[in-house]
Amino acid sequence: MESDDEDGAFEMVSHLLALGHRRILNIAGMADLAGAEARVRGYQRAHAAAGVKPPPAHLVRAPFTVEGGRDAMEVWLRRHRGKPLPDAVFAGNDGIAHGCMDALRIRGLRVPADISPLCGAPTRGVPESR
Repeated sequence: MESDDEDGAFEMVSHLLALGHRRILNIAGMADLAGAEARVRGYQRAHAAAGVKPPPAHLVRAPFTVEGGRDAMEVWLRRHRGKPLPDAVFAGNDGIAHGCMDALRIRGLRVPADISPLCGAPTRGVPESR
């Protein structure tokens, strides 16, 4: 069974936009991975279809791992200290999503109370570590 990374990302991000989320942080996989790039295209296409411009600095690259997600979220939070949090996070895969949740919990932030919701695009066959 093959997955359609771009259409899947489009559907997930479209749902977040339909819920009223406008500051959706995309912690995507690395740019040299075709699946990661397809998910970024889906993210961008969903915004375009909704007539919403993604906020600047809301596309971050990370390895498809828990550590990659945790580190990317920590860096984003440090760089944007004092600025509004994202309404939601669209993570490139489940590993990144878990790492993001770890980083948010460490800072005392709650999912979904402070950042809602957090979506991860499942990736089969990609090793993840915790």
